[in-house]
Amino acid sequence: MRMSLKKWVAAILLSLAVFGSTGCAWYISGRCWVDENRYVEAKRLYNQTGSIALTHSMLKDEGWRRCEINEVVYRLKKEYNLE
Repeated sequence: MRMSLKKWVAAILLSLAVFGSTGCAWYISGRCWVDENRYVEAKRLYNQTGSIALTHSMLKDEGWRRCEINEVVYRLKKEYNLE
């Protein structure tokens, strides 16, 4: 019994290490928190390009995480009533 518990705990810790490192694994919608300064940077890109798709592409090229880009796109669409 004790060995099973150790394996179970090890499996949980491993899954937390793998999925927790992405920063957004806990969000079903694939979004994660974005610092206000980073959002302002993304908003500036959107205002320059006028395109969510271009902003998405540029943020991806700059190395933003997928969940951060999803959050920015969500916030931009909400702020500018794009949906």
